[in-house]
Amino acid sequence: MDPTACYRMMMEAMNDGRHDDAYHCAKDLDWLGKGWSPCQASGWAVRVLIDHVLEHYKPLEFDEFTEAYIICALWASTDDQMPYGMPLDDKYDRGDIDREILQRMITDCRNFQMRWQHLLIDDNLLVDSCTPEEQGGHDFWLTRNGHGAGFWDGDWKKEVGEFLTAYSKKVGGYALYVGDDDKIHGSGN
Repeated sequence: MDPTACYRMMMEAMNDGRHDDAYHCAKDLDWLGKGWSPCQASGWAVRVLIDHVLEHYKPLEFDEFTEAYIICALWASTDDQMPYGMPLDDKYDRGDIDREILQRMITDCRNFQMRWQHLLIDDNLLVDSCTPEEQGGHDFWLTRNGHGAGFWDGDWKKEVGEFLTAYSKKVGGYALYVGDDDKIHGSGN
């Protein structure tokens, strides 16, 4: 691929907010040669830009727990701008969540799983309608935000549910809202 065309595609993707496309173009440019520059004077700036995109535009990764957490967050959160405080998932999906907020949600889920993955097993889950990871992600959102359901509501062995409830409450609440940019943002612990 022509480096100049690849550079243009990366810039267009960045301007359009297509982070994954920008990242892949930057990887192509990086592969084409670290010394490439459209002109000598801007070579350093292009290198810095490529490095920035490679670091900050990496595609986000979603495991089963995190997917369920995000789906539940959109379902359980409401938009005050919509009639009767309709659930966010009536109008929005994961693609409408601000990238920084998505990264925060992924980090919260990873931190939870790093500590408690050993408890998210079939033997501790008392329902068979989903996997322990799916139920765990769903219950983590509900419990940390004080909804009327969560780890404690009977889907988990009692001692496991109580333990995960205590941790989730300790993590604290996190609320989603629709910003002026019509993207979903978040606030809280």
